[in-house]
Amino acid sequence: MDSEAIVHMIARSEQDAPEDQIRQALLRCEGAYSLLITVGHVMFAIVDARGFRPLMLGKVGDATVVASESCALDIVGARVVCELEPGSFVRIEQGQVTYLDPLPARKLTRCVFELVYFSRPDSFVFGESVDLYRRNDVNLMKMIRSYRGIRHEQGQKVRGQRTRSNGRTGLTVGVTKKAALAAAQAKKAEEAGPKKEEKKEEKKEEKKEEKKPEAKV
Repeated sequence: MDSEAIVHMIARSEQDAPEDQIRQALLRCEGAYSLLITVGHVMFAIVDARGFRPLMLGKVGDATVVASESCALDIVGARVVCELEPGSFVRIEQGQVTYLDPLPARKLTRCVFELVYFSRPDSFVFGESVDLYRRNDVNLMKMIRSYRGIRHEQGQKVRGQRTRSNGRTGLTVGVTKKAALAAAQAKKAEEAGPKKEEKKEEKKEEKKEEKKPEAKV
């Protein structure tokens, strides 16, 4: 979600209190965001109702700090208080944290790229260690690739394989050209096997007939 669009909607709000202006603007938004908005000496921390992006709340002495990753709090020497829940609407003034009414609940939709790409390995995001998640994910991908490789060799269909016919992915739609060719050759070899055996037997019989001595009169 573009933060500039949110600012314009807040500025056009007819509400009086800043938190009401922000809420009215966000109720019109459809998208992912984790926001930190300052109005004078007051700070608002908000997470979208689907929880797509993370937002961490921490403390440094009497001061309250907010960051998108736990490692950022570690760098400034802050302790992690909590990760804000989806739809959280928090007001921070003079170190005091006030939890306002949350945004209307929506279906939980986490961004997997926060765990596999965006965040630093020493962070905790969505309640999980980024480092451990990536290690487990690598092992899973190795298993999937190994499974696909075996099926390719056998000329079987593989989930998610792109084909020229429809260009779609995510379905069982085909096999690689190399694997398909190998499977076709193997099938021909199987079909040709019995015929070759029959021809060999015929040749043997012919040779036996030729070797038979002629009867003397």
